[in-house]
Amino acid sequence: MRDKNPTLIFASFAFSSRLTTNNMSRFSLLLKFSITSLALLAVIGALLGRGLTQHFEAQAIEQQKASVSSLVPPVVGSYITDDILAKGARGGAYSAVEGALSYLSGAGLVAVKIWNKDGIIVYSDEPRLVGERKPLTEPLREALDGATIAELVPSDSSQNADQRGYGDLMRISMPLQLPGSTQVGSVFEGYYDVTDLRTRMNYTNGFLWANIAGGFFFLYVSLFTIVRNASSKLARQSEENAQLYHESEQRFAERLVAETQIKRQVEQLQTLRNIDIAITSNLDLQLTLNVILTQACVHLKVDAADALLLNERSGELEYAAGTGFRKDDITQSRVKLGEGYAGCAALQQRTLNIEKITNTGDLRRAGLLIEEDFVAYYAVPLVVKGHAKGVLEVFHRASLSPDAEWLNFLETLAGQAAIAADNASLFMDLQRSNQELAAAYDKTLEGWSRALDLRDKETEGHSRRVTEMAVRLAKEMGIGDEELVHIQRGALLHDIGKVGIPDGILLKSGPLTDEEWDIMRMHPVYAYDLLLPISFLGPALDIPYYHHEKWDGTGYPHGLKNEQIPLSARIFALADVWDALRSDRPYRSARPREMVYAYITEQAGKHFDPAVVETFLRMEGVSVSRPSAHAVHGPQTPSMCPTAPDSANRAAEAVATPLALSH
Repeated sequence: MRDKNPTLIFASFAFSSRLTTNNMSRFSLLLKFSITSLALLAVIGALLGRGLTQHFEAQAIEQQKASVSSLVPPVVGSYITDDILAKGARGGAYSAVEGALSYLSGAGLVAVKIWNKDGIIVYSDEPRLVGERKPLTEPLREALDGATIAELVPSDSSQNADQRGYGDLMRISMPLQLPGSTQVGSVFEGYYDVTDLRTRMNYTNGFLWANIAGGFFFLYVSLFTIVRNASSKLARQSEENAQLYHESEQRFAERLVAETQIKRQVEQLQTLRNIDIAITSNLDLQLTLNVILTQACVHLKVDAADALLLNERSGELEYAAGTGFRKDDITQSRVKLGEGYAGCAALQQRTLNIEKITNTGDLRRAGLLIEEDFVAYYAVPLVVKGHAKGVLEVFHRASLSPDAEWLNFLETLAGQAAIAADNASLFMDLQRSNQELAAAYDKTLEGWSRALDLRDKETEGHSRRVTEMAVRLAKEMGIGDEELVHIQRGALLHDIGKVGIPDGILLKSGPLTDEEWDIMRMHPVYAYDLLLPISFLGPALDIPYYHHEKWDGTGYPHGLKNEQIPLSARIFALADVWDALRSDRPYRSARPREMVYAYITEQAGKHFDPAVVETFLRMEGVSVSRPSAHAVHGPQTPSMCPTAPDSANRAAEAVATPLALSH
């Protein structure tokens, strides 16, 4: 049984569809459905039947291929030797292969060829073909690659019934491995009589087509019955549908109104969100008010708006921001509480509405609004925690007929403006308090520093000078303003730990013993313990704690070296030595600048960080070579280095002037 060509099926369906379309207007709804559904079911059934028959045919071929594949290699493979592959089956070799193939005749084998890789027929049931070379077909090449190919022979093949008297044939090309090897050495090409198989397939296809036709006919009858019953209800529902359509139109109109209202509310919510972001993301009241007033003009559809804020000192409402005005005269607005519309709205804390402000003389700022041509006016007080912070005004050059939603949104915007004004006021108060507190902190630290200088009998202004030098040098090294504050505080308190040194050691006029020096070197630790509990001084601890550490690791209290020492402490160490050497002492006079520059240069990489020394010299605008220590300290004369130096700066001198300690 041969299947119809799918192209013909679709062509016939297209033709019938065109006829159906051309005549559809003449038929009733039920008849239209009958014709259309019948055509569709016919096409679907034809496609389904063709697909299933092709599937069963392919399955039958696959089963035949599997059966042959299991028989041929064991029977024939052992006879195909290298000699046969090279010369072809001749004489006894031919008879041996032919005898082996006789066992396969019962499987329907009717013609055989065995090919080697070069396209030479090494065996054929027609002896005259042995030794011929022919181009390898695609199935033969695939078989040489290890695949088994099975296919039905076309009706015009040389192996069909017209030539040899056979029925339908199936050609199988399969690889044959060399004896004792896994390599493919030749290809078996066999033709099998599948007349019986075709008969069974045709029977199966006929049965399949009959069932598909019956099933789809039953489906068509069922659908026809259902549609016919449904069509009888259409007439009864036509009037109901007309009524429903009318109701739907009404609901649609209501929905449009609701959607418009929802859209407006969503836009208002987005506006409020944008205002909230403006309030929370910056403290610029001018910017926030401009955002609020712009949104007021857009969403309230008014021409202009401004905000007047209350000046607590003068008791007047003053212009803060505005938009939509033709001239800048409105910026001069100053209104006392209780005067004019804005003053009354703020004093009474209620929304004020003037429908035609051009017809009244009560607007105290009429002179500022000349040429503005405003008609409608609203004033809403900005109230926070029961106190008026100002007034939000809106102006329009035509009459307004606002609804409750409009008024509610206006008052909401006024509430946002009030919050922004209150936040700005709180921030300015807090900022002012912080500035005053920071100033009080710094004054207290300066007082502590002066007290330390007095107790230690330090030279006048040492803490102030060394602090100024340290801050100046830190700026030169690129340290930011925030860190400079901590450097300034740490410099002022660099010797705060000396409050823990007994007077007998701190004020001793003669040399200190080793035990006394051990106590003296504890003053950075005392400073750390004293200042650590004070949280705001935490970032300033590096200088009091580490300013006696040296770049080469010989300092105290921890013997840190190189960049283990905090940068601020490295900067201060140089500033401290600079001031100590440049200041007069009871036991010596101040050293010349050139000597001090030379000494600091010589101590780069020993006492001081070389980078700090380089920055310091560049800042001072000098360049000196490294001198000897004698050049720095000078001759040891009684006038320059007395035997009993002032012990008040003994710790600093231990860092800066080894000569003093030697006496």
